[in-house]
Amino acid sequence: MELSKAQLNYILAIKQLAGGKVTQKYICEYLGVKKSTASIALKNLEENGYINKSENNYILTEKSWEILNQTDREKFEFMSLFNGFFGIEKELCENEYKKICGSFSKEFIDKLTQLRERKYNFEINKNSKSEKTMNIEFGKYEIPFQVVQGSGESRSMGDKGFYHPAILVVEKDCQYIVLKSKEIYYKSKTSQILKGKLQELYYLDTNMAWVLSKQKEESNWIIPLKEILYQKDDFEKASVGIIKIKVAATTMKMPESIAEITFNFKLLKKIEE
Repeated sequence: MELSKAQLNYILAIKQLAGGKVTQKYICEYLGVKKSTASIALKNLEENGYINKSENNYILTEKSWEILNQTDREKFEFMSLFNGFFGIEKELCENEYKKICGSFSKEFIDKLTQLRERKYNFEINKNSKSEKTMNIEFGKYEIPFQVVQGSGESRSMGDKGFYHPAILVVEKDCQYIVLKSKEIYYKSKTSQILKGKLQELYYLDTNMAWVLSKQKEESNWIIPLKEILYQKDDFEKASVGIIKIKVAATTMKMPESIAEITFNFKLLKKIEE
């Protein structure tokens, strides 16, 4: 089943409402549609495996998250090209993107990615003898970051599960970011306070595949710099780096969650050794 723009809107609505009530009533109010229209659309999505229903609340399935991962990547490439590269106003770009959201094929998105990497993203010359890479001198740096919900701007609960800032390591043959996790607390739907520790961390690489992060040592998670998508400033330097993560905690009562991490490359602070 190929999703229409209208069907994709229901999936996007459920994503945005997640964390609160995701009943048919709230979906109708969010999209401004009639109950009868929503009933047919939601039933169709459920029958085709895009959503599940639990206690009158709708939940996205892995099938829907795969689509959302592609639309997130689609939006990033669209904004990078028209806002980041051509300099068209962000608000105008976002309004135009809403009209075409979900209409790009994977092949077309791949071409946009290749265009960005070839024309205005950082290129790493492995044969270079220069003591710099990605316009950053070799060494270790503190780098501020924030964990946000999906591709939005609101801070995720998972942000409290990491020590801040992260550590950026830039060496000749490898460049990566280290995230150090700590014990986290989660309030269940029954108001029970649960305590757990990050057990697994996956990141979405540039081929749109989930990769299990390696641990440099216990609770220190490695994210290769080459897998991060960048936005550049007017001087062709990295300003923001973005990567999607999926995490699971040691307690089975804590749900697996997906979020984005944004790294602020403008506020790097070198660690003197």
